Amino acid sequence: MRSVWILLLGVGCDSAADPCLDMFPADDPAALGDPEVISGVEAECVAAGPPCTVSVTPEAAACVAHSNGLPEGPQTSWLVYHHTFETAVWNIQVVLDERPDGMDGQVASVDAGSGEFLGLSEFSASY
Repeated sequence: MRSVWILLLGVGCDSAADPCLDMFPADDPAALGDPEVISGVEAECVAAGPPCTVSVTPEAAACVAHSNGLPEGPQTSWLVYHHTFETAVWNIQVVLDERPDGMDGQVASVDAGSGEFLGLSEFSASY
């Protein structure tokens, strides 16, 4: 049985967003990620209420996350519609401890439209 625990540590600010957005611009739509995933997330936004757009690259989102306290390490990024924030969000996960029965780490959330840092959470998963 696998369980995942996530603890929200706090909400940050977007003070690190502008330099990261400049370093990793979305000049090419392909830089934003898989068009089908983006389309699905944007459609979910429209269905939930206010429309949202994806205009921040995963690299810029990771830069914002690391600038706001996400530790360096092997990472995974994924794009989702976040029901709490009611917008498209890049989640960037870093595994800090991997063991035979599970793993621990942190996940940062970054607004995929504005680059605003939304928060940092800890997770623990058991296999």
